[in-house]
Amino acid sequence: MDDRQLYKDTFDQVRSSLVINKEILQMKPKRTNIGRTIAVLAAVVCLLLACGATAVATNLFGLRDLIIAPEAEVGFDGNKETVELISLQGYADSPEAQAAGEWQEFYAAYVPTLNLDNSIFAPGTAYNNYSVYDQTMADKLEEIAEKYHLTLYENMADLFDESALNEAMGGPFLSGACTFFWGYCFDDGTLQFEGDCSVSDNTVDFQFRRSQKGTFSDVVLNIGHAADYQQWQYATQSGVTVMLAQGKQQSLIFTDLPECFVCVNVLAGTDGGILYEDQRITKADLELMADCFDWTLCGGTITPPEDLSAVPPEPDQEDTQFPADDFYGIATQFPAYEVERFADTVRARILDENWEGLSECLSYPITIGETTYNSAGEFAAVDWGGIFTHDFLQAMEAETCRELFCNADGIMLADGLVWIAEVVDSEGISTLKVVTIYA
Repeated sequence: MDDRQLYKDTFDQVRSSLVINKEILQMKPKRTNIGRTIAVLAAVVCLLLACGATAVATNLFGLRDLIIAPEAEVGFDGNKETVELISLQGYADSPEAQAAGEWQEFYAAYVPTLNLDNSIFAPGTAYNNYSVYDQTMADKLEEIAEKYHLTLYENMADLFDESALNEAMGGPFLSGACTFFWGYCFDDGTLQFEGDCSVSDNTVDFQFRRSQKGTFSDVVLNIGHAADYQQWQYATQSGVTVMLAQGKQQSLIFTDLPECFVCVNVLAGTDGGILYEDQRITKADLELMADCFDWTLCGGTITPPEDLSAVPPEPDQEDTQFPADDFYGIATQFPAYEVERFADTVRARILDENWEGLSECLSYPITIGETTYNSAGEFAAVDWGGIFTHDFLQAMEAETCRELFCNADGIMLADGLVWIAEVVDSEGISTLKVVTIYA
């Protein structure tokens, strides 16, 4: 698995919602036109620091000051837990964070009533960058933005390589210890990318987000419980003081600047990492990592690439999952938004235990385990709730159905547990169907 695929499989998970699933654990992918890639995850940290003169002067408060939802439920039925959510737009008393909190409360109450098959998302619509599924949600989004005098994201451009990142930031931003994977930049200056960083004898993955103030964002971060983390201030070599927070599997580097709020989610902690158990980071390593970014550039003017309709570079023989004109072109002729809408449907029906509905999504005959099912009736007669494992359901919950890995054989969901593909029926009509399930 290459770095780009690792990024796509892992960094797609935060949803804006209070009572939802594991997608709230990480920063959601933006709903953009074909070829758009995004993500941001979330994590951690601990006790509220005393607000001494230094903290007040530099806006360095603790994670507790970022919490906008202290009792959010995540997970699926039978395996739910209560966590704390933080805003990535600023501290809880800022208009950006208050807007995010109000949206979360609305989202949590409203979305469970929806049939998400009826999403109004389509390329080119005004709400591609938000978790908006119908006109009621669109109206609420506009209402909250107006209430807090915030603008909405409009255009977004991909950052295909580190040179594009440096151009947007206004200079070289990463040290030689970092590898840039992929990123994006909104027209307001909000910027996000993923990569890894080599510290001491270890390499750890991270996600970087710079959130421009004055813009409404529905992205939130699940930190688990703040009391489970240690945090401290650190003066970086670039002269900007940041907060460092270390948990068991995740760590954070963040700071509140006059023009923006910046957060680096490090996918490693004292006991291991989110991606790999052997990805661990010490306090000293976290400080070293903080010095791998030029923080002075964060407070400057961010310049998105001029071509906001840019598409990924032409694929080469070693990297064929990034077609130039259609993200899923190697696997199907269906446009990306139809592929992702179908993937959303499959995911929702599995998590809702809607076996009859799921049966309509399958290509028959289909073999699952050691049994072959020849019709929708045969499949729907089985209580899959007793067969799909906890790990299977967790992987489905973590799947965002955005920017999915694909190859000539199909399109992958949930780390390869489910595959969908374009299927031609006896009448020559092409449809998207689930062709493989590893239960």
